Amino acid sequence: MKKLLLAAIAVLTLFAGCKEEEETITRIEVAEGETINMLIGDKQKLHIKHYPEHLSAPKIKEWKSSNNNIVTVYYGELVARSEGEALITVSTEDNISATCRVIVAAIEITEIKMDKSDYDVHIGETLLLAPEVLPDSATYKNDLVYTSTNEAVAIVGKKGENGKVYGEVKAVSVGECQIKIASADGKVSMTCNIKVLPIEVTKISLNRSEWPIEKGDTYQFSFWIEPENATDKTIKWVSSDNSVVTIAEDGTFIGVNIGECTITAVSSKAEIKAVCKVTVSPVSVKGISISQTEAKALIGTEITLQAHVTPANAVNQKIIWASWNPNVATVDSNGVVSCLSNGNAIITATSVEGGFSKSCSITAGGIDFFMSAKHGVIGTSFTVGGSFASMNYEINNSSNVDVVVKNAYINGTCVPVMSSIGSGQTLSSQLKGSFSSEGDPVVTWEIEYNGVEYIINSTYSPLLGLIK
Repeated sequence: MKKLLLAAIAVLTLFAGCKEEEETITRIEVAEGETINMLIGDKQKLHIKHYPEHLSAPKIKEWKSSNNNIVTVYYGELVARSEGEALITVSTEDNISATCRVIVAAIEITEIKMDKSDYDVHIGETLLLAPEVLPDSATYKNDLVYTSTNEAVAIVGKKGENGKVYGEVKAVSVGECQIKIASADGKVSMTCNIKVLPIEVTKISLNRSEWPIEKGDTYQFSFWIEPENATDKTIKWVSSDNSVVTIAEDGTFIGVNIGECTITAVSSKAEIKAVCKVTVSPVSVKGISISQTEAKALIGTEITLQAHVTPANAVNQKIIWASWNPNVATVDSNGVVSCLSNGNAIITATSVEGGFSKSCSITAGGIDFFMSAKHGVIGTSFTVGGSFASMNYEINNSSNVDVVVKNAYINGTCVPVMSSIGSGQTLSSQLKGSFSSEGDPVVTWEIEYNGVEYIINSTYSPLLGLIK
C-alpha cells in the first residue's frame, strides 16, 4: 500500500512538470463594426468580441467618446447628441482596446405643411405662420427659411414665442404676394398666398350736426375717422344745394344765399357718411362805429358825425341818433349836430338791430372859449420912451371854424396883424416895433369871425422870449 501511494505521487509530479503556459485574450473589437451610423437622438448598445473566442469575456475597464457633444457612451450605450463624427474607444483591464467610428446625421425634414394656403391680412397687421414640420423629430425644424415674393406688399421674418419659432408676416401695402417656407437646405418647401387688404373706414363724425350761419360767412368742418388707422381717409364733401352753400375739398364752406341745405361727408367708397344741416340767415349787425368820439364847436355852428353798423353788409343799416343834453347841442337823424349854448353834450348813435351804440362828447362855446394866445419878449424888457423891441407870439384856434387875427394891442398900442388861422391850427410869428412902457408888455388880440370881433388876452411865456 505504501508503495502504491509513492507511485501516485511520482506520477503527479511528472504531470506537473510537463504542464503548458496559460492562454490569454490577445485582441478585442466592437461587434457592431468599425463604422456605426446614427441619427441625432438615436441610442444603440455596443458589444465586444474577443479573441481567442473560447476564452472567457474580458473585464471592461472603460468606454470613452472622443467628442461627447456629438455622441456619448456609458457602459457601451451610445446616445447620438448632434451632427458629426466621434471615435469610441473601449479598453479592458488588461489594457487591450478597440475603436469604432460613429457618424451622427441630422434627421431630415420630409414635409412642410400648413392648415391652409390662403390668408387675408389688413395693412399694418401681423400674421404668425405656424407650419407643421414632418417628422416632428427633424433636427432643423426650427431653422426654416421664410421669404416674400414682394416685400413692398408684405415682409416676413421669424419670431420665437412659447418655445416655438413662427414665421412673422407684416402687411405693408395693399396687394398680393407669396410667402415661401423652406427647409434650411432648400430640399423641402411650400408656399402660402398673402392678400393684404386696406383698413376700411367704419365711421365719420363731424364737429356739428346743425350749423346756423349768415350769408357770406366762411367756416370749415372738422371731422374724425374711425378707425384712426384707416388706410384711405379721403373725404368727399357734397352740398345738397350749391345756390345756398358751396363747399370746397378741404371742408371749407360759404353761405351764398339765404336758405337751408345739408352738407354730407362721404368716405372714398361712398359707404360711410355724416350729415350736417346748414341754415343761412341774413347778415346781422355785430357792432357800430362812429367817426369821432369828441369834438369842439362854436355856438351856432354844426358838426356832422358819421356812424356805421358792422359788418358793412349787415341787412339792417338803421341808426338812431340822440343827444343827452339838447340844451347845449341837438342832433338830427343824419348825425348833424347843432351847437346851441356853452357846455357839454353827449351825442349817441345806436343801431336799431342789436342795440349797439357809440358816443361823441361835444363841447360848445364862443370863439373866445376856443382861442388861446401867449407871447414872449426877445431881450429883458422894453425901454422907456419908445425903444425898439421884438416879441414872439403863438395863437391857437381849437374851434371848428377859421378865424382872422386882425390886430395886436401891446400896452394899448395897436399893431396890425391881419393873419388867418384855420380850424385846429396855431399861428406862430414875431412882432417888431417901438413900445412906450418898460417891462413885459400887456398884450391882447382882436379876433374876427363871421363879421363879429372878439378880444382875447395873451399870456406871457418866458420860453417864447428865448426864440430869436
